[in-house]
Amino acid sequence: GPTRTPGAPSCSGSRWRAQAKLAGLDIAGLAEVAKPLFGLPAGFTVAGRAAGTFRASGTGDLLRAAGADLAIETLDFSDEAGALAGEKVAGTVVVDATADATSRMPARGRIVLTSGQAYADPVFLDFGAHRADFEFDGALDTATGRFAADSFTLDHADVVKAAGTATIDFAGETFLPSGRIRIDALELANALPAYVQPFLVGTSFRDVAGGGAIHGDVEIEAGLPVRAALDFEDAAFDSPTSAVSLAGLAGRLNWYDDATRTALAGTIDDALFESRLGWKSGRLWGLELGPASLPFATTGRHFRLLEPVMLPVFDGGLAIETLRVRHAGTADMYVRFDAEVKPISVSLVSRAFGWPEFQGSLEGRIPGLQLRNGVVTLDGALEARVFDGRVAVKELRLRDPLGKFPRLFANIGVEGLDLELVTRTFEFGTITGRLSGYVSDLETFGWMPEAFDAFLFTPPDDRSRHRISQRAVTNLSSIGGGSGGGVAAALQ
Repeated sequence: GPTRTPGAPSCSGSRWRAQAKLAGLDIAGLAEVAKPLFGLPAGFTVAGRAAGTFRASGTGDLLRAAGADLAIETLDFSDEAGALAGEKVAGTVVVDATADATSRMPARGRIVLTSGQAYADPVFLDFGAHRADFEFDGALDTATGRFAADSFTLDHADVVKAAGTATIDFAGETFLPSGRIRIDALELANALPAYVQPFLVGTSFRDVAGGGAIHGDVEIEAGLPVRAALDFEDAAFDSPTSAVSLAGLAGRLNWYDDATRTALAGTIDDALFESRLGWKSGRLWGLELGPASLPFATTGRHFRLLEPVMLPVFDGGLAIETLRVRHAGTADMYVRFDAEVKPISVSLVSRAFGWPEFQGSLEGRIPGLQLRNGVVTLDGALEARVFDGRVAVKELRLRDPLGKFPRLFANIGVEGLDLELVTRTFEFGTITGRLSGYVSDLETFGWMPEAFDAFLFTPPDDRSRHRISQRAVTNLSSIGGGSGGGVAAALQ
């Protein structure tokens, strides 16, 4: 319990001051004593023990100033909903506060947390793994439970170093209603698991990991970000679940929410709305990406590529002419994409997707691809050169492309494919010559065909050698209903 130091308390008229040494202090009891100065929100509980010194001064029955230098041996806390909680938290607290007739109480101090865990839905922090050092100078509104930090610094060891101004709401639903934060260093290897992954649970990026660093500025209003200006330094991201990764990411990201972008239009240099990010290498669903740099503008949930970009893919590439996204991640999401596929070895693509290793190259155009109302369409035909021939996909419609069971509708034309290049890929038997034809009214569900009409034939002007192995004859006969045990068995 508390013990008085020599000469304390002392009184002069109605004024008084006191100082005490504390040992084995019950934090729950201290919270009860401090209620006149700062009451905890309804349903909020604290428990634990501390030691150190306490000082206070006042006039008559009024407490005018208080301070503490405490070693927190253990601290447990929780709000009624369990959205804010801590267990076995330990560290030190140095704080000085003053009070007057209003509810505003200026306070300054430093909190260092060296062990224990804390949870602020959905973020979980382990201070034993990464200690946190927080210094602040501001004022607490005892009537609302809000602390306005005129300045603060945060050093979350090997995770983030930041400074700025902020408002913390201990009683409301939004813990950080507003802030102007300068990020001096955000170490992605530790910051992504702590601060980002919890918000991605349930998405294909739930296991995102990374490396490198980010620094810049973030502004928050009404609990939501309204501006971010971030510099990436040799950053890396990898998400095995989403099969996406980038390495050597560098550049500048400027992002504004819609309202801030509109308010600033015409008042600042347009270059401040533009971004540019580049990377040294990457992977997208098994496709190897070479170095590239993307100039773009992004506001709210919208994205626009500012100029054509060549994206290297294996030994070829994707020449992107147009890429626009609106209302990303919502039911109203819209995408416009125009590109040309520069020759890519089909064998490399097949190997990446785990397919049989086809020969030849893939090239062609992707004209006016649009995603609107959950349906992907093309303005023209999707053309590709493969197996030394040509394949054209017309009247393409893809419903719910990002859903669990996408449905595809298309008409496909085939012209002059080299059958030897096709059949040497499978254990089917060798066929030489050329193949043309069509697959019309194709319907798939979950990428599996449900219906189609197909007609395949030898082109009339094909003067190449037409040969077929005995094995291919047997398999074709089986598919046609011969002695091979039926179509299903023959296709297997």
